[in-house]
Amino acid sequence: MIKVKYVETPFGKEPICKKCGSDVVWHECEHCEDGFSGHECGEDTCCCLDPQPNVPCDVCNGEGGWWVCLGECVANHPAAGIHAACRLSPSARP
Repeated sequence: MIKVKYVETPFGKEPICKKCGSDVVWHECEHCEDGFSGHECGEDTCCCLDPQPNVPCDVCNGEGGWWVCLGECVANHPAAGIHAACRLSPSARP
């Protein structure tokens, strides 16, 4: 996983790509909501009155999205599908 680092700017702390120092943007996962893709309570027939999503998304690994680097490391990143998604752990999100 590629990580970001935070730098102090006049606007506050801003994330940048730790690999190349370029700007990054957060790309929301389109296959889930806040990292969860469904509800599974362990019963064959769910009888939950208010079923809350609790199954982590397999596309974003339950993170809700990923960072996309806008700089030089995009061309060198081996991501399949969309261009160079620099994926991060949830603790590194803003």
